[in-house]
Amino acid sequence: ITDAIYAAGYRKPDRSVEDAVMLTIETLAGFEGADIPWKQWPKNLDGILFNELNELIEVECHNADGSAAHIAKAVLSAGYRKVGE
Repeated sequence: ITDAIYAAGYRKPDRSVEDAVMLTIETLAGFEGADIPWKQWPKNLDGILFNELNELIEVECHNADGSAAHIAKAVLSAGYRKVGE
């Protein structure tokens, strides 16, 4: 699901440098000791943003009914919009 939404161009609005740095630190701190192989860790900001979206989708898949409509509403409610339009 994450691959399709990300490939369709859905992103949160641009962030400040400070916000991007904090998100990166929080993401990498969450990976530390999580038994995730290094090659699966995000390697750049695009990977960090993809991971952020993936975490949202994983939570929403387990909440309520996990339907596509429920996930789409959650993604839009979290501030994701199609970029480049």
